[in-house]
Amino acid sequence: MFLTKDELTILKGLKNNLSYAEISRKLKVPLCTCDSRINSLYQKYGVDNRNDLINNANIENVELAEIQNIPYWQYDGTQLVQKIPICKRDVERILKLLEQEDEKERFNLVYSSNYLNKFMYLEKSAGKDYIYRNKIINKT
Repeated sequence: MFLTKDELTILKGLKNNLSYAEISRKLKVPLCTCDSRINSLYQKYGVDNRNDLINNANIENVELAEIQNIPYWQYDGTQLVQKIPICKRDVERILKLLEQEDEKERFNLVYSSNYLNKFMYLEKSAGKDYIYRNKIINKT
């Protein structure tokens, strides 16, 4: 499992039964129950509450990584997508892709970026269907 330094600090704190206030002091930044770093941990471990995270997360299997090196977990520098900017054209493309699929199939709508591109795609069992990709232009 790839985690950022902050996520690992939070996870270790939760495993040691620390409160969010105690973990905040270790991080030296505020931490609340709706923090994107906590939500990211929930999503990465496939859980939806603190107790399940504590029980399912294995610190021995964690690798530290810089946030920009963790694939598909960032949007504009944050760890977890809270909102996905989308326009009418994107919705039309999504609907066109979904017309071909089984009604019961579940999808993930992923908006992410790497050093070269920003992109959005539908992730499904058969693979990824890209909705769009935009080149990132570096101004240096």
